[in-house]
Amino acid sequence: MATIRPRKPAYVTARTHDIGGRALDWAVAAARKLLDPLAPHTLPTVGHAFGQAGNLVPIVFAPSSCYAQGGPIMDEEGIETFRNKERTRWYGVDFGRHRAYGPDRLTAACRCIVLKHLGERVRVPVALLEDAKR
Repeated sequence: MATIRPRKPAYVTARTHDIGGRALDWAVAAARKLLDPLAPHTLPTVGHAFGQAGNLVPIVFAPSSCYAQGGPIMDEEGIETFRNKERTRWYGVDFGRHRAYGPDRLTAACRCIVLKHLGERVRVPVALLEDAKR
């Protein structure tokens, strides 16, 4: 009898300044060591809430789009944010050592956190990058 082994998820190396959405949320979770060792390619959950049908649904870790999750992380990491003169992009700065940009404050701050902990390039699950393209 053949043993069935689960397929390993595909990863791709991406520039920190280019990732966004769920891939950026995953990279922040990796930087903060929040990934589940048994399923490191999935986003962690931070709790549960009641859904429309009255059932419990998981709240997915999303610091790049939810200020209630991203704001406290910015404070803990010491990330400052500001806009450029043209007010077209935001910058996230870690005491001047790391600087990242994004279309909004949370994206810039999350990219700065990833840059600080994981560097200019990060390996992310392909499935999460594909979600951002849809």
